[in-house]
Amino acid sequence: MCISTFDANRGYYARRLARKSRPYIAFRLPWGKSKYTRLPMDISTAPDEYQAYLVRIFGDMDFVAVYLNDILVFSENEEKHLEHLRIIFQRLEKFGVSLNGKKCRILRKEVDYLGHTLSDERIRPQAKPIPAIQQIACPAIARSSDALGMINYYGEMAPKKTTLCKHKIR
Repeated sequence: MCISTFDANRGYYARRLARKSRPYIAFRLPWGKSKYTRLPMDISTAPDEYQAYLVRIFGDMDFVAVYLNDILVFSENEEKHLEHLRIIFQRLEKFGVSLNGKKCRILRKEVDYLGHTLSDERIRPQAKPIPAIQQIACPAIARSSDALGMINYYGEMAPKKTTLCKHKIR
């Protein structure tokens, strides 16, 4: 399996706002009113709008997954992957989406993506947060919803999670 990940450059700011939407996202300054011409990050609907935009671009491709401004491309082998990348790059160019080269990972057997490590063998949690979870004191776990949330997030990857926790949490 070959996997590539891409990060869309400038994210939300790359999206032009329709003229009719601009008055609704205006703000006052001491010298007058200002309007955004591009989608700002601090608007609550910006993540949904940007992801929907990328889904409109790539939604017909079964070898692409999109999450916000992250694009994941996966293929059975290197030959197919190169063809898929050609199609992806043509589509990116057609829609004027640029990429952040520093965050792109191309032709990998394994990638870190959204807190998980993906490979052709399996999906597993990234190793980075595991030591922090293991070092949490048991009484702190019972009182901390943040810690429980982190454990539940990675819990699908931990066999017998309830057996491990039930003796330590009262």
